[in-house]
Amino acid sequence: MRSFYLVSIAGLLLLTACNDAKKPSDGNFTKAINQYLAKHGEACTVIGRQFPADVPEAEQQAQYGIGPELAALEQAGLVQGSNRTAVVHGLLDPLRGSTPPQAVKHYELTSEGKKYFQQVPGTFGTSSGFCYGRKTVDSIVKWTEPMAMGAYSQTEVTYTYKIVDPASWAERPDVQRVFSDIQTTVTGASKTTTLRMLSASTTKRGLYLAFNRNIADDARQKFPTHVTCATAHSLAYRAVRRTLAYPDWKLKGALTPNMIVGTFRMPDSLTFRCGLALPKWSYCALLLDALKRFLQSEDELPAPAHIPRYGCLETLAEEHFKDFCSQAIEHVAAIWQAVQHPKHELPLGHDGYLKLWSLSKPNAQVDYILVDEAQDLNPVLLAILRRVACPVIYVGDPYQQIYEWRGAAQSMPWARFRRAIRPS
Repeated sequence: MRSFYLVSIAGLLLLTACNDAKKPSDGNFTKAINQYLAKHGEACTVIGRQFPADVPEAEQQAQYGIGPELAALEQAGLVQGSNRTAVVHGLLDPLRGSTPPQAVKHYELTSEGKKYFQQVPGTFGTSSGFCYGRKTVDSIVKWTEPMAMGAYSQTEVTYTYKIVDPASWAERPDVQRVFSDIQTTVTGASKTTTLRMLSASTTKRGLYLAFNRNIADDARQKFPTHVTCATAHSLAYRAVRRTLAYPDWKLKGALTPNMIVGTFRMPDSLTFRCGLALPKWSYCALLLDALKRFLQSEDELPAPAHIPRYGCLETLAEEHFKDFCSQAIEHVAAIWQAVQHPKHELPLGHDGYLKLWSLSKPNAQVDYILVDEAQDLNPVLLAILRRVACPVIYVGDPYQQIYEWRGAAQSMPWARFRRAIRPS
């Protein structure tokens, strides 16, 4: 018998034809809802792409979205990828400002993937996605008294459901890590359950830090009321906006190479002391990459170590690359100063306000902190957590680290913690 972690949801059930023969009861509601779920209860995760699909390098390396999703599905055997060059319309590489052919990963459905890929109905029409199981009622939590609505009765029912015989690929940890909806509906979160049990063992004030907003929203329904459930970014956003009075666009906007080009009015080509010449689009993209590396680090100022070395920079002699870094880092520092100015047109962005919050050395206003999915912490978040005076409990899985390019792989060597508990 397969066991499931249950997911509580608030469901609205309009019961038509509720007469004396169908009085409100757990059994009748279960039967009615299951009749509906038999037709409309397929559990699917939306992809939003048709196949074959071409994914540019920038999307392959993104933290969220189609790149990591298709990479996980390839490991699961649902799609097959190959490297090629293609023109991608609507997903332009900001380095070029045009639509030339670019390196992409070309994905096609495998015979196994075709079994699960279908059109998924939604609120605003249909989307493409992979379906992995069917919902069925697990328990009826409560219901309201039926109200007469003309010739019918209406009842609001709150229930829990489980997934019947989920596809084996949907139970893979790497798939569940990038598709949080699958992880939640199929297996729940045993690590999160551990933290919830810990918080229930005390009445002291706690803070539960989740990796993304959906997990934090779900946790608020499950954790005790003396535990605040939030993401680090939401805490940073409120603190920075309250302290520095930044407008919304400044905090939520995304900085792009185009913005840097327009702001600093660079020539079409830049020649450096080492003799290297770079197009302005390429150079501004490199500066943006260096800025992101700084923002995700625990360093207080941009440094030459944040300058990435790829492409033509790999061919430079070591002394020439160091000289190039000494010039480029001055421009990175200038961009960092610009995005911090409340009235400057360049946005600060999510990584930016998180960095400012870290630099302010925030104090914990709680008795303990619970950190979920700790394997995905980057150095800037670890720096914040190491400075707090209260106990911090980290729960994670080092074998589910999938965001190496954001520093996560190096951010969680378990031996750095005072005590690490591994499952037997």
